[in-house]
Amino acid sequence: MPHYHFNVHDGVGTLDREGMLLADIGAARRQAMLLAGALLEADSDRQRDGKPWLMEVTNQAGEALFRLDPVS
Repeated sequence: MPHYHFNVHDGVGTLDREGMLLADIGAARRQAMLLAGALLEADSDRQRDGKPWLMEVTNQAGEALFRLDPVS
């Protein structure tokens, strides 16, 4: 199974060093949406400070596969 990392860039930047084993890129997209929703809901005040927020999903080699970039 491929290994995916879900890195958040929000002015601070949080790298996902552990990552997750998932069946394929479709599963990684679904997981990214779930994680992003949970993070944004848990920390909604940070969304109002005007800093951009995005989640970049990478493979085990650190290559960017896709990103979620919600519009405020």
